[in-house]
Amino acid sequence: METPTHQVPPLTIEELATEMRSRLQHLEDTARAYILDLKDNKADGEVIAQATLAMRHIEDARMRYGKVIQYLGDGVSIYDKK
Repeated sequence: METPTHQVPPLTIEELATEMRSRLQHLEDTARAYILDLKDNKADGEVIAQATLAMRHIEDARMRYGKVIQYLGDGVSIYDKK
């Protein structure tokens, strides 16, 4: 006997980009908290520097997904619409 499968409609490119951006925001927030913990615990400067660099790459990836969403739309940043 076959198990019925329920097809979930595929996400649009914009929906995928929005989901990725949201997940990256959560990861970025976690990375920022981790850096604060490193500083509070007086970690070695190089450890803090590398963690900060990693967080900035996460931040950049999040912003790039924002650009994907922007250019899937009208090409104008949401910040310019305010």
